[in-house]
Amino acid sequence: MNITRRRALVPLLALPIVARAAEDPPPREKEDATPFIGSWFVTSAITSLIVSIEPQGEALFLFIEGGAFSILRTNWKQAPGGILVEGLPRIRLWRGTEPNNVRAEMEPLPEDMEVSAGFRQFPQTFFMRRVANAHVVGDIGKRPLPKEWDKPSVEKEWDEKAGRRRP
Repeated sequence: MNITRRRALVPLLALPIVARAAEDPPPREKEDATPFIGSWFVTSAITSLIVSIEPQGEALFLFIEGGAFSILRTNWKQAPGGILVEGLPRIRLWRGTEPNNVRAEMEPLPEDMEVSAGFRQFPQTFFMRRVANAHVVGDIGKRPLPKEWDKPSVEKEWDEKAGRRRP
């Protein structure tokens, strides 16, 4: 087979199209991820895990234990019947028994990974509950704003009060 300029250029011209097709899943797959969009949480003993799945393919992963926390921004991708949240560890989500819960499984942690005992003992499989949205809770958006919140900036005294505990 002779290599011509045309035969050499066609694959190069097709690369952007192939790469774009690999980036964007078909519309049907995007719809399948819709039930997972939102924030999910689970607690075991004093350890909590929160995962916020964002529609553009990003996820926010929070791990809270005894007042300390770790936070990670990562990506998620479509997986058969659910999604896979990338990171260390990865978390696989499947539909739950109702719209407000999902089935979740965390990959085993590497033995040499330095983590707390609570994280090491955290269940490998668990249900996560959906974090309630304000519009689900009720008409909380119709409450009047607190005094001074309609101003474009804060008063000078605000800095002096910042971080102080309430009486």
